[in-house]
Amino acid sequence: MSSAFYNDDPIPSGRGWLIYPVRRLIRRLQRPYYLKLQSIIDDITARVDQSRQELNQSRQELNQLWQELQSGRLETSQQVRALALDHTAVIRRLAAIQDELITGFDHAKDAPPLASPLARSSGRSPQ
Repeated sequence: MSSAFYNDDPIPSGRGWLIYPVRRLIRRLQRPYYLKLQSIIDDITARVDQSRQELNQSRQELNQLWQELQSGRLETSQQVRALALDHTAVIRRLAAIQDELITGFDHAKDAPPLASPLARSSGRSPQ
């Protein structure tokens, strides 16, 4: 707020000189109220500025946390994707081993029985 209204202006000429003392008296009566109002407005302005700074700081911290969360989420999704691929690879390997074992058992059924290794070392033949 400007205090230009409360500054004295030069004494007017003509009929204005009659109004001048009344205006001056009104200004003097209003000056304490004006100063009180100005101090209240300055206090409110200071609080608003402080709140605005705190809000900007909180907003910056929130943006930083959001970016960290997004980067962590990206890393986590990449880790989950890698884990899913590993799981798929392990399942395929187990399926291949299972197929090998099944085909191995099928061939073992068709093949003649093997001699015991203990029987060979002792010199006896299997019965």
